[in-house]
Amino acid sequence: MIGIICDTKESAQVEEFFELFKVPWEPYRSGNRYEAVISTVEMNRTPNAKLVILFGADKKEIDEQYHLDVIEVKEKKLPAMDGKEIPIYGRLAVLEGYGKPILRLLGGQENIGIVIDTGKHRLFRIGYNPFEELKIMFIHGQPREFSLTSTLEFHISIIRRILVSYGAQLLEVPPVPNGYPFICCLTHDVDFLGVKYHKFDHTFLGFLFRGVVVSGIRAVQQRKWSEFGMNLRSVFSIPFIFIGLKKDFWNQLDAYLTLEKDLVSTFFFIPFSNKPGRPHYKMSHAKRACKYKIENHVNDIRNLCSKGREIAVHGIDSWLDTAEGINERRAISRICGQTAVGIRMHWLYYDSESPKRIEEAGYLYDSTLGYNDAVGYWAGTGQAFKPLNTDSLLELPLNIQDTALFYPGRMGLSEGEAFELVKQVIDTAKEFGGVVVINWHQRSLAPERQWHTFYIRMIGLLKNLNPWFATAEHAAGWFRMRRSVVFERCDQLGRKIRVRLQGDKVRTEPRMPSLRLRVYKPDQNHNVEDSFLNGKLSFFDLDLKEDRTISLS
Repeated sequence: MIGIICDTKESAQVEEFFELFKVPWEPYRSGNRYEAVISTVEMNRTPNAKLVILFGADKKEIDEQYHLDVIEVKEKKLPAMDGKEIPIYGRLAVLEGYGKPILRLLGGQENIGIVIDTGKHRLFRIGYNPFEELKIMFIHGQPREFSLTSTLEFHISIIRRILVSYGAQLLEVPPVPNGYPFICCLTHDVDFLGVKYHKFDHTFLGFLFRGVVVSGIRAVQQRKWSEFGMNLRSVFSIPFIFIGLKKDFWNQLDAYLTLEKDLVSTFFFIPFSNKPGRPHYKMSHAKRACKYKIENHVNDIRNLCSKGREIAVHGIDSWLDTAEGINERRAISRICGQTAVGIRMHWLYYDSESPKRIEEAGYLYDSTLGYNDAVGYWAGTGQAFKPLNTDSLLELPLNIQDTALFYPGRMGLSEGEAFELVKQVIDTAKEFGGVVVINWHQRSLAPERQWHTFYIRMIGLLKNLNPWFATAEHAAGWFRMRRSVVFERCDQLGRKIRVRLQGDKVRTEPRMPSLRLRVYKPDQNHNVEDSFLNGKLSFFDLDLKEDRTISLS
């Protein structure tokens, strides 16, 4: 059991941190024995634990006791772990004086993490506060330059490695479904459902320009003649689509069912047509309105539902108005037959109060937090998490978006460059678990985008890795199940832990994989510093389908 000592103002982010790092912990209680104590504040007395981890960039009394100089870094510098940069967004301090270094700034000898053997316990002094880092990332997000870094997982790794490498036994429910390496959600924003709805508007004219002029130039320069030919055939077919003699090539719902025939996916439909919604302070909104009417596609939606696909809301004003959020949810619920549905905001509109409004509107989850011009980890984690100003809403962060990869005004990548970035995100999921959420727009298989070959290639890569392919609803449900796990101390020493699943809090889903219970045991044959630096932690996994009581020897 880990005891936590923190400022009461930090309680919300501490609780959420330990939902992401799902291990036995409790607020520190005097008189109880702990494997470790983690603190961000002054400690009035020596904790009853063999490991003590003290975080923070401010100087504390214990620093005086051990003659440590705590020097706050004014210029933005980054620590390194596993050869990678770890961005620190809050306060950061260098530690000088007595102690063995365990964490240094990138490319230098300045220590931000040291360990001191006090005789009573090992004291780890770390010059930043991971709980403050969580708060900053959840509210403000990560800048594009660090979008590919799952920063919170590195903060978790540092604590995990300290605990296990330096002698603590640890139980953890990792963010990895039993039998799978990670979770994958294939999702599709339905911004367009037919070229027939766009007679001579800006969308139609843009399609003609890109499909003929831009595609023609690319055909000459890159010899993409087959793509150009398909675009031309689509342009010449438009009059026949307008009079109903040809199938509309911008309705690709059946194509997705074919491509994903043995998988599942989630489709986000816009509830109201010709409604741009209210403006976002950072973005223009005049062209945000969609043209299709959801009422004209009831059969399409019911067909998707019959094939095991999830229907969710692509919201317009839910991000800033609870009443509008209720209206948007009800418009989709009436068609798909589910009272509770998930949401992703159209154009990813969002502000700091959006999670609370979305929760009050009755949504199951949100999947908005991602980048329009990058791929990766907006909130610094690949796990579903609870925004700090909500009670139960889960955010399923968006990792990979087609338009971010390929649009010239955004990343504008070639398919080869885009695939390398996609592999980096997938490799991170293989390392840390969590979920990879992909948004491939409904229209993106069709001319003039023609991003179908890339999508097929990406799915092939994923299928070879055997993740659990889940709808967004089922992925959020699995994380709710994980969050329902409670660790209970069975004796005063904390050597016997009961792991209890509160199953009544989880929606039952027979296809949902079970949890894992990971048991770490310190490897006595390795030098502890080597174990910490290289992450060589010994563990075994147990299938966590029911309550368990574990004795720590």
